[in-house]
Amino acid sequence: MHFPSDFGRDKRRPAGAVAWGAGHELNNGHLTVSPVVNGNAVLGGGDPDTGMPYGFNLAIGTPDPGRTTAAAESFAGVLQALGADTAPAELPVPAMRKG
Repeated sequence: MHFPSDFGRDKRRPAGAVAWGAGHELNNGHLTVSPVVNGNAVLGGGDPDTGMPYGFNLAIGTPDPGRTTAAAESFAGVLQALGADTAPAELPVPAMRKG
């Protein structure tokens, strides 16, 4: 099962603004539950100061606060865990595969 979120919300108020809208940021995440993915793992993380997420090392899955994991990389990891050949896309994401 794959549960993606649609988008994130920017929680910062512009300086001096009396009224403002919530920004739509491309900082979404997803939850994947499957016997073929690397279980019991959180890939990436969240910056406690800004509330914004950060990425992970695609090879080993360790958090990487200086990196943003692209949507294409996340979905490539899901496809690879399912056994799909994603070699033409050149987006290896072994951290998401079980084993």
